[in-house]
Amino acid sequence: MSLKSQKSLFEEASQPVARPALRSDSVEEDELRDSVGTLNYFDRKGYRVSNDTYNSLLFKNSTGSMVSIDESPVMIDHLPDSIKLIVDSRPSDQVHDLDYFDGAQYSAFWLITEDEAQTLTDWNSLEFHRQNAIFELFLLLRKFRINLKRMVFHYGPAFKEAKNLTADQEADFQKTFVPLRALYEYLEKLVRKRLKPAFDNHFFVNDRYVLDSLKNWLSKLERDYEYISRSMVYLAKIAANEQFREWIQVTEQTDELALGNNYLASARELFHSYFLQAFAPMRLMVLDLKKLYTKMEDDKLVALAQDIFDLLNKINKISDFTTDLDKKIKLNEKLVCTDYLYLEMVDLFNAKRKLRVPIDINLRTAVSSESAILYLLDNYLLPLVKREHKEASYLLNKPPIALQYLEHTVLEENGEKTLILKDAGNCYTYNVRNERVDAPTLFNNFIKDIPKYKDELFTKLSKAYELKLINGTSFQIPVPYYEYTVPPIEKKELDLVQQALAQSKFKPYSVPPIANTQVLSVDTFRRGSELFFVVGTADGLYMGKHDQPATWKKICSYPDAVKITIMHEDMAFVLLKDKLYKVDTKDIYDCYERNLPCNSRLYQIAKGVNSFEVGPQTIRRGPIVMECDILFYWTDKKIMFSIVTASNGWKLKFESMKPIFKVLGLQLLYPTDFVIKHINENNPIFYLSNLNTMGNTQLNKTDSQRDLKSRVRGQKPIAAFKQPVNDKHTDYDLLLVYSRYCMFVKYSKEQIVTISRTEILRFGFEVQNATYDSCEQILVVCGEQNIEIWKIFKDRQAKSELIGCVIGSQARLLNKTPGKIIIGVMNSEHYAGKGNQLLLHLRKRK
Repeated sequence: MSLKSQKSLFEEASQPVARPALRSDSVEEDELRDSVGTLNYFDRKGYRVSNDTYNSLLFKNSTGSMVSIDESPVMIDHLPDSIKLIVDSRPSDQVHDLDYFDGAQYSAFWLITEDEAQTLTDWNSLEFHRQNAIFELFLLLRKFRINLKRMVFHYGPAFKEAKNLTADQEADFQKTFVPLRALYEYLEKLVRKRLKPAFDNHFFVNDRYVLDSLKNWLSKLERDYEYISRSMVYLAKIAANEQFREWIQVTEQTDELALGNNYLASARELFHSYFLQAFAPMRLMVLDLKKLYTKMEDDKLVALAQDIFDLLNKINKISDFTTDLDKKIKLNEKLVCTDYLYLEMVDLFNAKRKLRVPIDINLRTAVSSESAILYLLDNYLLPLVKREHKEASYLLNKPPIALQYLEHTVLEENGEKTLILKDAGNCYTYNVRNERVDAPTLFNNFIKDIPKYKDELFTKLSKAYELKLINGTSFQIPVPYYEYTVPPIEKKELDLVQQALAQSKFKPYSVPPIANTQVLSVDTFRRGSELFFVVGTADGLYMGKHDQPATWKKICSYPDAVKITIMHEDMAFVLLKDKLYKVDTKDIYDCYERNLPCNSRLYQIAKGVNSFEVGPQTIRRGPIVMECDILFYWTDKKIMFSIVTASNGWKLKFESMKPIFKVLGLQLLYPTDFVIKHINENNPIFYLSNLNTMGNTQLNKTDSQRDLKSRVRGQKPIAAFKQPVNDKHTDYDLLLVYSRYCMFVKYSKEQIVTISRTEILRFGFEVQNATYDSCEQILVVCGEQNIEIWKIFKDRQAKSELIGCVIGSQARLLNKTPGKIIIGVMNSEHYAGKGNQLLLHLRKRK
């Protein structure tokens, strides 16, 4: 069905929608109804001619020259032998299946090894970048096409056959799925007839041909995209009711094109947001291409990319009726970031993102003063410097200020107000003055709105998780000094820590502390029905019960109890300074009951130990494969491991492996692997290993991705975690957490490591520690004064979401076991320069 033939369908759709004499209460709906059947595009002269051009493999581009699919951007005969060898060794029939989408990038599609990728980069890094970038653009269009096809051929007919989903289902079908079908048929001409032949069996793709085809397609689409856009928005609106959502979930189960495919949008995304944002990533890709062509000094391609970029801007401007979308698009057009992740952090095009009217300001430092504009969103504050730039007039040259870490004060001198903004997460200070002295009310109202926006944020961040107080009275420590202090949450009812204190029996300072010491680790075990907490501190081990201060006692005087792990309620492993001990929990309990120290009950396993881990691993011993608990401990240059089991009386028989690099840490990845952390020449490295092969595979090798390599340089490798992305646990991501970032990779059976998600999480503070619960899919990251909880979705296309935040100095992850995450923060009330350390259990709200 062609676009032109859709006219009668749109005219039919206009008939039953509303009675001519009546208007609805919705302006948007009235405008949508008025637009039905008025799409001038379908009546234009030349449309049939323009369609006919899609049946030709040659056409004239904007300069009047002839562009062919088979024209290569490189001279094959002039290639070096090493490159010819790579090209000639590719499969002979490498074509794209348009109805199957696996997200394979250029290197994966052409089966390019890491060594071959390096050879291509060394030969011509810009050309290799060009081929990767144009392939990614085609990949995006393929994904757009198959998602549209799902809507047209699966959800559309299912919606038409369903009963009582909306008040006027037939009219709603005509207003939504009919325009989507028109868009699909038009996109099909571009992808199947024009672009697929250009990419099938073409190792070097003619990007000029591809971009000319895309430009022609977009120029025709842009003229009447408003009609299709309104249909998409209306689709999102009718999908908002609960019954419709349930129908989406049921219908998704029979979506054959997407079953088991995590690369495609979820059904919920298709109805709520996907098509509204479909052209946003394309815009970024084209901008990247333009920058590349600038480096290549190809003025014609720069101009062509700019034309496409302008068309995409117009298309993005057309969508309306979503929350502040027009304002967001205008801001996005004017904005340039020194780091593109700054805008990713803000998530500007999130449908729920609120955007307040900005104010013109003057940003002052000790040496400069700059005109700027200040934007307040419901998650970040954006101070944007005004710059005359080729592509943008606003510059975001520092990380956005997360509202939860923002401290603001107002100073008044000689009748002039100065707003002091302190970003405690990134350690920046901004001095802000009103640039429009004739409009003080705007400035004052903006300042008044900051606390309101913060309250709304903390309301959202307090809904998913809660804290339960374990002990808030026993351990006291000196109040630390921070150059930048994270401000407390003003409303106590929104503070997770204050909520826990309000629900506890014993408040801080209600009973005297038993020790002036820093808590370093916590674990638990049961005796009968009673749960006991064993706490490692700087001056020894303590033990007691939940929220019962009188039960807490010191049970060991050995100092620096850095880490404690209790296995199966029976055996405790304790790291005291650099000595590793084991002790039976029966002995701990006996000493606790008899008020005796358990020093003599501790059995030393090793000394000179940096740290240890213990947990299940699957190992092979000859023909036998078995799952058992393994204890690892390590020094700078050596890793020791032993099977741990009660069946032999907890006797340990250590074996060793000697890495050729300095070991910073080790983490277990169930069932067979573990990760070793290392830093080499200021580059953080995660090595994947297992006890069966003893080999090391670098997970974050980014030689061919310079942006990633430069981004993580100087960072610390904090932690690595395993995230299943399907219910059968046959596919998974590895989360690599650094001081400021979290990246996602996947590891294939062929031992190939690839980026699994385009998303890179950038944290608004320095991460000190992290843990991950794969069952609840939450990443918990800890700074010096805060802890954040992030929801990591199985859907690789879904953006991670901040769902919880704990504020408090001396923040610690004291137990990182999933389901038993225990944190420590200092109470906000201080006396005589000291404060109580609060031990809290993090758990999901019931």
